[in-house]
Amino acid sequence: MSNASEASPAKRPKLDDMPSKWIVIGYHGFIGRSVVQCLREAKLHVYGIAHNDLDDMRLALEQHDIVGVVNCAGLCRGPKNEVWDSQVGFVKKVIEVCMAAGAEKAPRFVQISTERVYGWSKHPKVPAGQQDPSEAWSVEVEKALQDSYPGEKLCLLRPANVYG
Repeated sequence: MSNASEASPAKRPKLDDMPSKWIVIGYHGFIGRSVVQCLREAKLHVYGIAHNDLDDMRLALEQHDIVGVVNCAGLCRGPKNEVWDSQVGFVKKVIEVCMAAGAEKAPRFVQISTERVYGWSKHPKVPAGQQDPSEAWSVEVEKALQDSYPGEKLCLLRPANVYG
């Protein structure tokens, strides 16, 4: 039996042939599971991180050549301050972790938002095109990313109906 590190240079995979490594935050949720499935079908290596596992994310970024992070962490319900902290506060912490080695080494970042950034097209409380004030965190999450993350590495996705 041979060890992979003993393989001749001609038989070792080239770095370009190695699968890219991605982190999916919220991998266990409805959207996260679909994102993981798509990345795996594209032959990419995926690390799943739960919303409260930023230490695991920090470790993965330090020990692996992570090329991208997808934030699928879902909506938190509760008092406004708890929702704000679990969304805006969380994304600010994720930015810090991703940028720890500097902007040049920061992975690509994909933020999965929803149409709530613009206001629901159909919502029982507010007219179409207006945002429910209790959901202002959705705009602030994207603003924090746009203000702090390298623009060439940032992608904001806003699917219209991600909750079925």
